[in-house]
Amino acid sequence: MRGACELTTRNHTVRFLTIVLVLVLVGLGESVRVNGALAAIQVYDHGFAKDITYVPQNGNVIPLNKTSSFNQDDVEVYAYLVAAFYALNFTWRWYNPDSQLYFNWTEQEQCTSTPCTVTSGIWIGPHSPANNMFGTWTLEVLANGNHLYSDSFALSPIVSESDHWSIQILQSAPPRAHANLTVTIHPSNQSWTSYSLFMPYAANLTAYESTTKRPLQVTIQKDSAQHSYYFVDFAAPRSDGYSFILSFDLAYGLRDLSGWYGGQFALIWDEYPYERFSAHPVPETFSITLPKSAKFIDFVGLNVIPLAQTVINQTSISFPSTFIDHPVEWTIIYQDFTYRNAHTSTPTQPTQVTQILIPFLPLTLGNVNLWAAVMSVFLLTTSELISPLYGRSGFRIMINRKPIRVAALLLVALFMVTTGYQLFVTFPH
Repeated sequence: MRGACELTTRNHTVRFLTIVLVLVLVGLGESVRVNGALAAIQVYDHGFAKDITYVPQNGNVIPLNKTSSFNQDDVEVYAYLVAAFYALNFTWRWYNPDSQLYFNWTEQEQCTSTPCTVTSGIWIGPHSPANNMFGTWTLEVLANGNHLYSDSFALSPIVSESDHWSIQILQSAPPRAHANLTVTIHPSNQSWTSYSLFMPYAANLTAYESTTKRPLQVTIQKDSAQHSYYFVDFAAPRSDGYSFILSFDLAYGLRDLSGWYGGQFALIWDEYPYERFSAHPVPETFSITLPKSAKFIDFVGLNVIPLAQTVINQTSISFPSTFIDHPVEWTIIYQDFTYRNAHTSTPTQPTQVTQILIPFLPLTLGNVNLWAAVMSVFLLTTSELISPLYGRSGFRIMINRKPIRVAALLLVALFMVTTGYQLFVTFPH
């Protein structure tokens, strides 16, 4: 009886200690339920860092440069989690600013000396697809498949330069268009003394400051491949926010689609990465002014924002773009009514040969031509049938075939003459 009482007391003691242990784990920090049971994990800290380092003595991880703000010059985003646990499967789900799953990673971790630091990371360097996904990213962390916590960080662009292209089409044909490129430089802790740009589409280029209108010296330099670059000298170091304007004529890019009849023209623009160098994406805007009395028809583009809501009016078009490591291409199609009305012409219609009348006769060449062709066939066939070489034995038609053959040949000659005359009057000289 005594042994039974001791056993019952021990069972109550074990249950009590178990309940106390569970309450302590719940009260110490964050925890997560796994398959209905309480997982043994206590979270002390979590966040993001730009770098990490390892401690050789205990194999632990130490986050460096902790922050939740990153830019395009950062190489990697590290997420860290400081927690007490024994062995768990951690899943890291990275969502881009569009709430799309960008990266998913699951790894088993074991902590022998608590607390332990667990890390995961994504690459956001210059050649990473994430380098241009600006906005707020979200990270979801799971333990054994169950939600543990969520965290977020921001990725922002570095603007070292912004461009505004203003293109005015002065004349459709012969093509004549003028352009102004306003460049605003935004150097980070530095200053610029010059600017160079490969512009094969430019002619008669000049440069001046946007505020003072002071002219800037422009020279042409050639590289090893004999490519010509326009070199703008600022004459002195220029700091953040300095703007200048490149003024030039378009050497090509404007062409007619149906200039003589419909007055339709196209302005084609191409920018390729090898034509200019930029370490960061360059925000751009384009403003195109069509000739007076011209009407916008269509816009097609590659790597530019659709034009649907950016048409100011029928003769002025504006839209944004971004120059990066891929081409920017767009084409604007418009109709120039002034040009069309000034060059209206009736196209030459083919002469209807069947309507060419013969002088003094109510007949056309087509009538005579067809009659001569049919009759010559009949007469030639008849002359062959009455030939002595064609008749059957005991039966012969006694008709002189020579006049019939001569008449047939005359009709053939008439057919050839009328056909030649029709060809002569049909095609213009």
